[in-house]
Amino acid sequence: MAWRTEPSSSRSMVSWAIEEEDIGKETGLPLIMCPTCKRERVIELIVRTTENGNQGRVFFKCPKNVPGMAGRCRFYEFQKAYLKKLVELKFVVIDLEVGLGAEEVEEAWGFGEEEAQSKCAGKNNMEAKLDALISLLKMLILVLFVVCIVAIMYVFK
Repeated sequence: MAWRTEPSSSRSMVSWAIEEEDIGKETGLPLIMCPTCKRERVIELIVRTTENGNQGRVFFKCPKNVPGMAGRCRFYEFQKAYLKKLVELKFVVIDLEVGLGAEEVEEAWGFGEEEAQSKCAGKNNMEAKLDALISLLKMLILVLFVVCIVAIMYVFK
């Protein structure tokens, strides 16, 4: 199992544990066991018909959601609602950086900032320290690079 982290907008990250075969090909979102019937893994599909103006939209459904099927499961969600469900079930963690406005959260994720913050795991103390260390190392590398360039220019002067 690997951790996948993707930028979803300029100021937020999404992380989840995945197996390669357990992700949607269009969205890269994890395909979980159906939260309604818990019998099959959900599938990711694209609307092909022009009805209702949804052509081209990605949706997720239970393979047991077949009209007329005995024991039919009714799970069906479009991408934004499915992502919200993944966050609610803690399959996906959204890390919002400080200063992201409620409108940007609403637009990107389909729910308000307060709701998102309550559902999302913020950076813990260790992650914050690691981020600071990485920033410091990047700065050190940049300074060393500049010093090397200046030294080379001085030698060949």
